[in-house]
Amino acid sequence: MSIPFVGVSLLLLAWAGCFGLCRELAARKQIHPDWRVSWLLACVGWGALLTFVVELSSACKRLNAPTLTATWGVGSVILCGAAVWLAWRRGALSRAAWEGWRQRIDLDWRQNWLVDAKLMVMVSAMLILALGFIAFSTPTTNWDSLTYHLPRVMHWIQQQSVEHYPTGNTRQLEFAPWSAFVVTNLHLLHGTDRLDNLVQWFAMLSCVMVTSFIAEQLLALTPSLSPGDGGENSADFEAHCAPESASAPLTPSLSPSEGERVPELSAALAKAEGRERVRFMGRLSGGREGRFRGELREMNRGVPFPEFPPGAGSQR
Repeated sequence: MSIPFVGVSLLLLAWAGCFGLCRELAARKQIHPDWRVSWLLACVGWGALLTFVVELSSACKRLNAPTLTATWGVGSVILCGAAVWLAWRRGALSRAAWEGWRQRIDLDWRQNWLVDAKLMVMVSAMLILALGFIAFSTPTTNWDSLTYHLPRVMHWIQQQSVEHYPTGNTRQLEFAPWSAFVVTNLHLLHGTDRLDNLVQWFAMLSCVMVTSFIAEQLLALTPSLSPGDGGENSADFEAHCAPESASAPLTPSLSPSEGERVPELSAALAKAEGRERVRFMGRLSGGREGRFRGELREMNRGVPFPEFPPGAGSQR
């Protein structure tokens, strides 16, 4: 027998310890500093630890509530203790550090979040909480769970091992076992099947976190190159389209013979600039440079030659 929610709290403490260790790695610049990356790595580390615990208990024919309670109790103490100790050494547990962390969150929410983004976050949070309440208050009743997901868990609990067993429903043996490992831990630590739906709910919550991070990274990799957008991208566009010789004088020191070729050289330079500009516009439109050939001919015909003062070619 196990005390309800006490054993389950050990699972949550172990995950919290993994998350705290990931945050300490991020503070020491060993991993990406974003907290969502720490969330993902904590889930991966916790999942690997759970697999090790289940497989080791199964190998010893001790996959039962006392074994899991003792194992997760020791594991959660070690993980949380290590995370707290590292945070204390870094000074992250001081009152000033907590106050600075709270102020940064408050400032970011007030200044960097638009009204529509705030509304979207609040609606998403309400939906997640509503689904969590349903998952917590309603036992699993769908057909797949009743025919092979939960029967597999019951067989494992009965034989205290995750070894294969004789069955007429081969899906109980063929499907990937990891989610059933988590359900087995919840069954043994809580004593009922009431928390089984929380496995999928937590997976959904983690997907929301990671998806928001991926979307942010993709948005940063796809800046707009359209001119006139009023931002720094517009400046990049104009800088690329500007002639490379804009900052250099058009008439450097030339010999008399070279001065006679100034109009010819200027025309060639103007044509080259026109071709480069059209080629760049072709890349912006997906590489379809052919549609700009007509504009290229017109630019080559109509480019005005710069006017040079008399004797410009003989200046030294």
